Amino acid sequence: MVGRILGSVALCAFSALLSCEARITGPSSGAEAGVVGGGGSDAAAPGVATARPVGADGLPNYRTSPGARLLTRREYSHSIESLLGVKVDPNLLPLEQQVAGHGQIAAAQGVGLDDVDAYYSLGLQVAQAVVARDGKGCSFDDRACAAKYVDDLLLRAFREPLSAEARARYLAILDAPAAGSATRARLVTLVAAALSSPDFLYRKEIGSGSPTAGGVAKLSDYEIATRLSYLVGETGPDQPLLDAAASGALQSPAGRLAQLDRLLVGSDARLGMRGFVFDWLGLSEGKIENKDPEVLKATPPNYAADALESLGLLVDDVLFDKERDFLRLLDADRFVVNQSMASFLGIDGAATSGFGPLALNTAERRGVLTHPAVLAAHTKESGASPFPIGKFIYERMLCEVIGKPPQIPSVDATPVQGVTLREKLEGMTAGAPCSTCHSRIGPPGFAFLPYDPVGRYQPNDGLGRPYDTAGAVPVGGDHVAFQNAPDLAIKLAGH
Repeated sequence: MVGRILGSVALCAFSALLSCEARITGPSSGAEAGVVGGGGSDAAAPGVATARPVGADGLPNYRTSPGARLLTRREYSHSIESLLGVKVDPNLLPLEQQVAGHGQIAAAQGVGLDDVDAYYSLGLQVAQAVVARDGKGCSFDDRACAAKYVDDLLLRAFREPLSAEARARYLAILDAPAAGSATRARLVTLVAAALSSPDFLYRKEIGSGSPTAGGVAKLSDYEIATRLSYLVGETGPDQPLLDAAASGALQSPAGRLAQLDRLLVGSDARLGMRGFVFDWLGLSEGKIENKDPEVLKATPPNYAADALESLGLLVDDVLFDKERDFLRLLDADRFVVNQSMASFLGIDGAATSGFGPLALNTAERRGVLTHPAVLAAHTKESGASPFPIGKFIYERMLCEVIGKPPQIPSVDATPVQGVTLREKLEGMTAGAPCSTCHSRIGPPGFAFLPYDPVGRYQPNDGLGRPYDTAGAVPVGGDHVAFQNAPDLAIKLAGH
């Protein structure tokens, strides 16, 4: 099809042009675009077509801007919904490449050959859903109506005005027999091609004018609008922001601040903040639905999806509705849960099936660190996981880097008389080279021994012995002591 050829060739060519050292690899599992907004697979990462500049240490330098930023799965789905009113399940999209647990490192992202097909297939489904509706006040069977719709769509989808040549190239699809037998069918092909174009899939940050001697180029008005919009709301610029770019208002700090203030009170800001917090908390590293079947056996229906929604609603509640203080995410005294979650987690007070804030027993839980979605991301499929959680706390909360272990011995977590699991693990990691890292990640990790991989709390081990959860972590020049995970959350938030 015309649309597939245009989208595939352009996307591959654009990926290669990002650098003279770009490479395209494949295949990847990509995504199964069965139904827009449902199903799909995220079992493997996409192939890579990206420059990875090498630093003096011989390792890829991810700090170098690639000049373009591939939309993340969340950004893609939010952009489609804002642009076209169609909901897309992010899990249908190719996985982001992870760097130290973060999926938003632009220089690490790229597109493999299978991913090109995945993007086009999903774009085609979205196009079919959109064109099934008529345009505002006219029918898409009419070419003039379709052309007017295309002009508006391409400006918003590509986040900047098209050149006359590019506009003519897209409008020519409406007259191409190979694109469909009638105007409406050809419009489907055109929209699918646009949604799989690099102009939509990448946020350009190339700059305008000549770069300085240091290689710095000033962002164009539309690039500023795009950066602002994705920073706040994980979606493309709305019409007021595009109008501000067209007028030159974004060249001044006052003009940018005025738009930022406007965006921060919009609904998209909540989506953007959720994305930022989810990435910070490393939610891509493990999911509830991937836990051992025995662990999942007693979980309520839809528990995995409910846990993510619960965490997102807590982010909304703390950062937009109540405290408006980022540190309060750590020591919040409530979760936002529905009845089934509350019952499963032992939180008293849920009277309805809808989500609502419920006070926690703060001797057992506080804030996002004890939330089931976060615990699941940093625990094994089954059994106690003090070291993965300790590494998460040390790297994401204390901003230190823990190297990969030289070897990971198997550990039988079955409780036995005479020695606790903590005593066993501390004995195994007491000597060199283990102690270098485990002396740091062990104490915060042991604070989370009472929580299982899906977030349930049990203060005692299988033999009825209380878990030893006390310890200390280095914060700056201090060693901060804590009694358990809620106390650790308070100490981190207050330091």
